[in-house]
Amino acid sequence: MTRIRIGTVIIGLLLFGQGMQAAQSNLRFGIKGSMNISRQWSPDELSGGGYSVASENRTTFALGALLSWRLSRRFHLQPEIYYIQKGSKQNIILDIFPAGPIRATYSLGYYEIPVLLKVYAKSDQELLGTHLVAGPYLSLLAGTSYTIKNAYLGEIKEDITGLRSTDYGLIFGLGMDVNGRDARFVFDYRFSLGMVDLILPTGPGLPEIELRNQCHMFVLEVIF
Repeated sequence: MTRIRIGTVIIGLLLFGQGMQAAQSNLRFGIKGSMNISRQWSPDELSGGGYSVASENRTTFALGALLSWRLSRRFHLQPEIYYIQKGSKQNIILDIFPAGPIRATYSLGYYEIPVLLKVYAKSDQELLGTHLVAGPYLSLLAGTSYTIKNAYLGEIKEDITGLRSTDYGLIFGLGMDVNGRDARFVFDYRFSLGMVDLILPTGPGLPEIELRNQCHMFVLEVIF
């Protein structure tokens, strides 16, 4: 079902982008994908809460579409939409639970909508151009699951219930453009920092923990 929704969103944006391109030459459509190093961190851990969290990375992917609006030769406005998986692997030690650490893997799927400003070092018309990119994003929850492993609890895999349906934060990055004859190829590194505390389970009858999303993104875009 998720794949069908992603395909519908991308096809809709493709048709919208092509129509807008015909009406305004400064607006271009593109597709994008990324490999991500997803991680989550705990604000409670830093303030001495009732547990400690050691976070590990998850490798995930994203796929979607974008519109590139050329404001000037140095400034572009770029709204995007893509499906992305976030989450992390966690070693959680609870003060009230003496049966050893809990190994948790959180998997969160989002439809993410950033609105980014690209600033070019010289001009967007260079054969090889460099740029900075920054802006806010809004994420809409598409699906969740988690797996926990513990010597006492065994292995449990369930959907996460009651999780906030939206996340938001900021994206920062830099990249390089390669201007071809019919398309522009864009290679970006981006870092996204979530600002919403996500209340996540640690096991049946055990306290929940607060984690925030963050993600290193290695992005490839093709703009037509």
